[in-house]
Amino acid sequence: MSVETKVEENVGEPFVCGEIHLETVTCFICGSYNRDDNRRRFSYKSHSIVAPVDLFLTGRVITKMFNCGARFEHNPQKPKQARVLIGACDRHIHKLERLVELTKDGKISKDRVESARFG
Repeated sequence: MSVETKVEENVGEPFVCGEIHLETVTCFICGSYNRDDNRRRFSYKSHSIVAPVDLFLTGRVITKMFNCGARFEHNPQKPKQARVLIGACDRHIHKLERLVELTKDGKISKDRVESARFG
C-alpha cells in the first residue's frame, strides 16, 4: 500500500448522522434559527442532523469545521452520549441534505463541509 493510498483512506473524521429532524441549533450557512420563510412564525428549532462521537477531541474538530450552525454537546458523566449537531434554516435545508449525501461513507472533512456550503 502506497503512502498516497493510505492518506486517501484516512481523510476526515468519523461521522455517522441520522435523519434530519428539529433541534435548537443555528443554520450552518447563515446562522439563523428561522424555519419559516414568510416569517409569520418564528421558531428556535432548525432542521438538523445529529452525529454521535466517541471522543471529545473528535467532537471539537468536527465543530471547528463550521463557521456557525454546529454545536458539540457532551456530558462528562456520560461520555458515550457526546454528539455534534448541525443545523439549517428553511432556505438552506438543501445544503444540509447535500452534507448528508457527502458524508454517507462515514467521514466528514472541511472540504466536504465547504462543498456542501458552496456546491
